[in-house]
Amino acid sequence: MPQHHSAICPSGVLRIQLSCSWVAPLLKAPSESDTVRSRTRVRASMEVGGLDSEGRQFKNADEMWTEHVGDPTKKTEWYRQGVGYWEGVEASVDGVLGGYGHVNDADIKGSEAFLNILLSERFPKASAATSQRHLVALGTLSLFLSV
Repeated sequence: MPQHHSAICPSGVLRIQLSCSWVAPLLKAPSESDTVRSRTRVRASMEVGGLDSEGRQFKNADEMWTEHVGDPTKKTEWYRQGVGYWEGVEASVDGVLGGYGHVNDADIKGSEAFLNILLSERFPKASAATSQRHLVALGTLSLFLSV
């Protein structure tokens, strides 16, 4: 069973209950049916509820997006607010990362320990081998996690 952790994005726009899940690497090229099953599985694992910055509760991300950008007027306003936020941010690594442009050893060790916990819960048989592996970020998403 996946772990659920509270998270809030740096701009404070959305607070969600984050359900972490891992995708095993493919050993062969996926067939069309594998791809459909994979998309279905990933979509199902992302069905989590949460709150927006005004405290409104949503069942999942689709419901939140429908509320925030469901019609052209809302969509334009949502993007206008996003552009307004980024116009007020310093154009530097430190600005984009909300003041966290420098990562120290304590941050790295804490993040690695957190990710190793999630990895061992998702792949218990592989936890013995994790000391020989390194975690690699395949994308970037800034979330403040409270564990």
